[in-house]
Amino acid sequence: MSPAVVRYELPHDFFRSALSPYEAWVEERLGVSFSDAVILEAELPIEPFFCGQALPGVALQKNAASSAVAAAAVVDWQIPTGEAPIVSVKPVEFIDGDGSHVLWNADWGQTPVAIWFAGIEKPVIFFRLQHIDYHRSISNETTTLVAVRKQDLAGLLNLLGGLMLKQKKGKTIFVVNGANETLTVPRGGWDSVVLDPSITRLLRSDFETFLQRREWFKENDMPFRRGYLLHGPPGNGKTSVVRVMASHPGISIAAINWGDADADDAALSSLFTWAVEHGPTIIVMEDLDRHFSSESGHRPKHRISLAHFLNCLDGIATSDGVIVVATANNPHALDPAILSRPGRFDRVVEFKPPSEALRAEYIRGKIRGAVSEEETFAMARRSAGFSFAQLREAYIHAGQLAYEADSVVSGAEFAKAIDVMLPNSDSATGGRFRKRSVGFTSAGISVPIATPDPEAPRIAAETHTREVAP
Repeated sequence: MSPAVVRYELPHDFFRSALSPYEAWVEERLGVSFSDAVILEAELPIEPFFCGQALPGVALQKNAASSAVAAAAVVDWQIPTGEAPIVSVKPVEFIDGDGSHVLWNADWGQTPVAIWFAGIEKPVIFFRLQHIDYHRSISNETTTLVAVRKQDLAGLLNLLGGLMLKQKKGKTIFVVNGANETLTVPRGGWDSVVLDPSITRLLRSDFETFLQRREWFKENDMPFRRGYLLHGPPGNGKTSVVRVMASHPGISIAAINWGDADADDAALSSLFTWAVEHGPTIIVMEDLDRHFSSESGHRPKHRISLAHFLNCLDGIATSDGVIVVATANNPHALDPAILSRPGRFDRVVEFKPPSEALRAEYIRGKIRGAVSEEETFAMARRSAGFSFAQLREAYIHAGQLAYEADSVVSGAEFAKAIDVMLPNSDSATGGRFRKRSVGFTSAGISVPIATPDPEAPRIAAETHTREVAP
């Protein structure tokens, strides 16, 4: 019996040997010698660029078909003469109002493809290779290699980066000790929330002014950092405001998973280091009173020490460009050291249940049917003590009533929904929302537990603050 031969070669050696049969074709397409090309190892799906054109008439699943953005960037494509496309397809059932349909998820095989992009003179060659990397695993791996002229490299990366941003549906939250999350950007920004004039001055104006005055801090030899603590009962707008702040263009977002039992001082240091390197950065710290509490018997899940947390807030090393936005339901439970030193949190803002006027404002903004001011304020008075989260729940219930009647949400449905939400209601759902809380996920991204409001709940607040540098 002949012995089995296992070919053991480094990945880059394998890549070179896999590309060598196409060397002449690559040189002809690029118009340069192989040695004048750049070979990139890229984490890049190639199906969205041309799979819809390669398989015309096929009902492709969305992630396999050419997106409008990607298709607009492609001028032409080509495979080597004499080769046939190798495509792996898998059926996926899709159900809509017209019943069940079969869509096809397509994965491009190992056939090289040249793609001409708008604005780039010569094509870009894509190779998809399947192999086993014995140095990292014993399972099959797929690697995409991209051959491009050196003079076209910058243009290609700029184009691909632009496509990525155009197709992105939210902002990425870097989680130092877990998988990154995505923050959906609320429509309307600050205009999607109604703020008490004091909060506008002490939070919104301060936040926006701070971002515009980086040079002022530098000229006056002051650290360019800020801290905001938003506190109050759940459901009164803390989450909505943090989402708006984090959605500000040009700002990175970072968080730590406090529920990770392995989270320690080193992880917190890494979080602040990343924030400085990618600044200006908002570090979101949810439910701070649960993590550094002065209450007896409190045992946090993490291993981050209070002393190290305070050092990071104080910027013992450097924290230029770092904005810490923390929330707490009960600030009195916080360890006193967190609030005892000025500068750790420059703005401390209390979020109380909305006033009657702001409840009326919220109701008025939701009802599209005709309703008088008298009716609006009657509903606002009826909902005394409601948080914005509870008003949101009432609006959802009103929407269910309007859906059954095939109409828009009117004052009548909203009034009925408010009655259902009252504590003494005999409804099966009466008062249930009062027992729920609104907060963040374990990763630190601000997401209401209730059905997310794409317009973001309107908020009311009363504030107190320490006046510090502008």
